[in-house]
Amino acid sequence: MKQRNSAILSYGRTIRKSTANDVSLIMDFIRQGRAKMIAAGNVNQWSDKHPSRQTIEKDIAQGASYLLCENDTPIATFALLAGPEPTYSYTRVRDKKRLEKVGNLVKNSYLYR
Repeated sequence: MKQRNSAILSYGRTIRKSTANDVSLIMDFIRQGRAKMIAAGNVNQWSDKHPSRQTIEKDIAQGASYLLCENDTPIATFALLAGPEPTYSYTRVRDKKRLEKVGNLVKNSYLYR
């Protein structure tokens, strides 16, 4: 059986796997997201170098990078990874309130990066 590379959603939206040709677009989405987070007061979640281009390329190579498209136009990106994400490990979470919010979601869960 042939594996599908996209899923059809409502409102003319689809989710498809990212390709190497999408790296620049994804990096632009990340820059936009970073700017919105900083404007909203979240200055600590993403640094200028995270996620890096190399991380995005690795996610694509592993088949974990996706684009949300509306009428075939990409409007958002995400990575869907199985298992714990080192970025959110207990040893890296310094704020107790944040640790309580993260809780057991860190362990063996699907996380969007």
